[in-house]
Amino acid sequence: MTPAKLTLDGSPPIDGVVDAGGDYITFRTRADVPPEQTRGPHEGEIEIDGRKERVVLESAHPTQSTPGMKTEDTFDLTLRRISPRATV
Repeated sequence: MTPAKLTLDGSPPIDGVVDAGGDYITFRTRADVPPEQTRGPHEGEIEIDGRKERVVLESAHPTQSTPGMKTEDTFDLTLRRISPRATV
């Protein structure tokens, strides 16, 4: 997974990691993100490897660590890329 920064419109930036492919991006971050920040749909901007693009939040759900393993609770957000508009 690749480090990324997500800024939803009207909210502070969130650091996390992404798995990006096609039109959708899975963004994984810490579990303590305030719920009001992830109630969708929200538009925002994601920065991956220095490249920024517009996205819309489609869904958000917590994930729990696996008992007996050294993992931590996280929050997974599903984002859809917004295609740039053509200008005339």
